[in-house]
Amino acid sequence: MHRIGRSGRAGEIGLALSLIDFEDYHHFKVIEKKNKIRLEREQVVWF
Repeated sequence: MHRIGRSGRAGEIGLALSLIDFEDYHHFKVIEKKNKIRLEREQVVWF
């Protein structure tokens, strides 16, 4: 997993977003499995 931005380096709490498409979904699930985590998902409708 990648620590993101200045907040992470300063030891502060922050928010990170990962935008993935259908083609990347499997890879994302592999990352979750290897790190034994389940990340929150929200589907965005794209017009």
